[in-house]
Amino acid sequence: MSVSSGTEARIILYYDGDCPLCRGYTRLTRIRETVGPVRIVNLREAPDAVARFAELGFNVDNGFVVETDGRAYHGADAIHALALLTELNGAFNRLSMAIFSRPRLAAVVYPLLVKGRAALLWMLRRRRLLVPGHLPTRVREDSPEDASESRSRLNSCASARASG
Repeated sequence: MSVSSGTEARIILYYDGDCPLCRGYTRLTRIRETVGPVRIVNLREAPDAVARFAELGFNVDNGFVVETDGRAYHGADAIHALALLTELNGAFNRLSMAIFSRPRLAAVVYPLLVKGRAALLWMLRRRRLLVPGHLPTRVREDSPEDASESRSRLNSCASARASG
């Protein structure tokens, strides 16, 4: 998904289109009302952007990216930047601004959201974003044989601990 209006976007927001939390955030934030056109890019459909951000040291599986005024912000810094650009229009923006306009609070809260996102993706059996240079995180075994093999290994470890 790449959305913008006819004019050149001042802000580009890169997010995980398979994540319901990320999609919800991009829908609920009213940044366009404050800054005008915003381009929204689904990283699942933009592997070149994923690779470019990986070169910058951004693991986009652990946070979205905002580009504005020639700078890229990732994770807690990105959500902080957006909070500073939004106005107090709507309950969601007021809550977002109350939390994320404070850099220290954003740095504490945002990693909790990332963990919640990972858990949600796992529950929904959706793959995490694969980022070059970062080890992929395993979601769930895809086949019953894999799950059975994992249970066997866990049972043998538990038996070894109990007897040793």
